[in-house]
Amino acid sequence: MLSFPGRCIVLGSLCALPLGCAHHGHPSAEQQAEQRAVLKTQAELMAERDQRLRDGSVSTAAAEPPPVPASRPVYAPPPPPLTAPPGALHSDILLVNSSVLSVSEVLYALEQQIAELRSTQTPAGFREQVERLIRRQVQQEIGSLLLYEKATKGFNEQQWSAVDRVVTREVDRITALRYGDSPARLDQALAAAGLTREQFRAAVRRGMVVRQYARELLLPRITPRREELLSYYRAHADEFSSPELRELLMIEAPFERFLPSGLSWEDAPEAQQARARLQALRHIRAAHAALAGQSFEDVARAYSRGMHAESGGSWGMLGRALQPPYDAASALVFDFSEGQISEPIECATGWVIVKCGRIAPAKRVDFADAQDQIREALRERKFGQELAEYVFRLAEKATIVGMDTFVTQAVRRAVETGDATAAR
Repeated sequence: MLSFPGRCIVLGSLCALPLGCAHHGHPSAEQQAEQRAVLKTQAELMAERDQRLRDGSVSTAAAEPPPVPASRPVYAPPPPPLTAPPGALHSDILLVNSSVLSVSEVLYALEQQIAELRSTQTPAGFREQVERLIRRQVQQEIGSLLLYEKATKGFNEQQWSAVDRVVTREVDRITALRYGDSPARLDQALAAAGLTREQFRAAVRRGMVVRQYARELLLPRITPRREELLSYYRAHADEFSSPELRELLMIEAPFERFLPSGLSWEDAPEAQQARARLQALRHIRAAHAALAGQSFEDVARAYSRGMHAESGGSWGMLGRALQPPYDAASALVFDFSEGQISEPIECATGWVIVKCGRIAPAKRVDFADAQDQIREALRERKFGQELAEYVFRLAEKATIVGMDTFVTQAVRRAVETGDATAAR
């Protein structure tokens, strides 16, 4: 019996009332006798059959026993078409509730780590390590997708517009940092990874929203103890101390800058190189002579042919010498006193005049002054750990059908990509 508010429904089956029940009365003895079965012998039955045939009351066809019907297979309706449940694998995508995760997204996120594994592992070791890496990344992506759905539930148009503006700035930053500020190079890299620009933006959007939502959720719970702050301070002493710094200023006369326009040093004939060397020497001597009556910064702006001419020849504060070809010249400032200027010095690529500018002595930040910085560093570190654990817990609670197949597909593509690269 199923009960619903205000009514009661009784479900049952119809059954025939037997003879002799209270609704029909009790039969008489004669009726009961008539209803008893009468048993006849086989000879009596055959004699009765022959008599009916002679009388014509039945036909031969009717007298014959009915043929036994041929056996037929029991009809069964065709099985319903298979449908993929939520979380099932469709080629190389994984459905997580209403969101979609593709193998291409997973591999793009792990691109650098997979490349490193490929260069340091044997083929067997690579497959094992990359499977572990991909499985962990898939779990993280599943948790992020679930958290993203939770974070964006109820977002209004204004909030989505604000998110899109931030995503655009982040995409521009990534383009500048990783692809030389070239959208075309970004698109080429995405196409090679099997991704579209919109998929890339969606991944960036998801990552930013999840991280911000998790910060509001998790950071208030993170309060490093003083013992942790002190331990960090002692273990990372170099972060709270700085070596002596010296400002490097240079007036430069590169040989190449004295060649005809459009001609590189490597392509120039020896005669032109010789003339350029001579012109560079004359130019640096003129600059050195000008220092007698002008400040180094003014002479640098007027005479220097280097990249820092407009800033008075300043290369900023250095803690150590520069890389070649400026190594020998820049090392001089660590032997000079503040304000000391060198004679013209010939380097591999041209002439320079070096000046030691300001000298900032070495210093160490006290623990009391470093506590705020350490606290933020520890909170960020713990936040990263808490976020990883949080999204993994979300992924573990979710029922994702086809995850193993999805991971296998991702591993296969990672291995095939490496094989194709090696073949080229």
